[in-house]
Amino acid sequence: MAENKVTSERAGWQEPQVDGSVVFIPKDLPPSPSIDMSGSLWQLTGEAERRLGWLSGYAQTLPSADSFGHIVLAKEAVYSSQLEGSEITVADLLTWQIRAESEGSAVAAAELRLATNCMEAITWGIAELDRRELGTDLLIALHQKLFGTVRGRDGDAGRLRQSEIWIGPPGSTIQTARYVPPLARLVPELVERAMIFANSDTSTPTLVRIALFYYQLETTFPFVDGSGRVARLMISLLLSRERDVRPDLISLSAFFARDRAERFHWLERVRERGDWEGWVSYFLRGIREAVDESVAMINSALKMRRQHVALCEATFRRSSSTVTALLDWLLGHPVVSVDGVAQTIGRSFANANQLVSRFEKMGLLVEVTGRRRNRHYCYEPYLRLFETERTGANGP
Repeated sequence: MAENKVTSERAGWQEPQVDGSVVFIPKDLPPSPSIDMSGSLWQLTGEAERRLGWLSGYAQTLPSADSFGHIVLAKEAVYSSQLEGSEITVADLLTWQIRAESEGSAVAAAELRLATNCMEAITWGIAELDRRELGTDLLIALHQKLFGTVRGRDGDAGRLRQSEIWIGPPGSTIQTARYVPPLARLVPELVERAMIFANSDTSTPTLVRIALFYYQLETTFPFVDGSGRVARLMISLLLSRERDVRPDLISLSAFFARDRAERFHWLERVRERGDWEGWVSYFLRGIREAVDESVAMINSALKMRRQHVALCEATFRRSSSTVTALLDWLLGHPVVSVDGVAQTIGRSFANANQLVSRFEKMGLLVEVTGRRRNRHYCYEPYLRLFETERTGANGP
């Protein structure tokens, strides 16, 4: 039988089973006694809220906020995949998307398809929340959108789990697992009660409520496959319900992926010791750092844009406005084909091909297929901003 590690039943309790396993049963939200918001936790909450508000205001001053949002959304999908062991990058994802679109490919790597589905599910889910309340049906629909088109992983798409699962190193059994989530028969009720909390609790600060709800989904494991992806996706949806918040400009998964062990540590601290305050503090630090990282990236991108606009104006004196328009378009579409460039600038294929070749010689575009026909190019200096760690930010 697995060792009973629970030293506090503030978050739930472990329940031995006849097969020798020990299942964790989470308590309903909000925690009791309630979260201690005194001192540093209250300060962290205020800092995170101010940063989110500042980012929203800052976005209104940007020439291409939606373009940045599209790429940050891709970053969120990629890092969410990396938390599940994937090694795809933002460049991989954007390159695959344009290849699939232009070549009509029906077969693609599962992780790239999942990441694409994640981007679409977030956008769809945010729109749905304008029309209906958050509920189990929406959670199930999001899971269907994530896995319904992924060959080999679509069998349980859009269905709450109906079997027991366990979390542990390779070779572990349900009896020796590090963590055994609640019994499958309890999942529908646990998810429904979590939804009630997310929709009706008004006494808990918004960001704290999101942190608690996310923890509850991660602990319940509603699905056989993809519970973590769906839980992280829900963060964006819940943030979107708040006025003046731009969830498409925040990648919290990038923060989680920076130190996977730390995230597991704080999740376990809640289950084993009832340390809700430690988990919420970690989550709020993640929000704060995610905003700072986005601000730093956007500032770097704007600086790069100014440099490249100046370079193009000196090189393309007669058509600098067209070239500047292309640079702005690349902020949202950093992987392109010649056909795409032709449509964007309203020129012939031959003219677009000539422009792309000159961009390539200037080091702004890099060919990524290695082919003679149907080539694709990436705005490499820009994409590198999304593949590196944050080095600093000029924010609030």
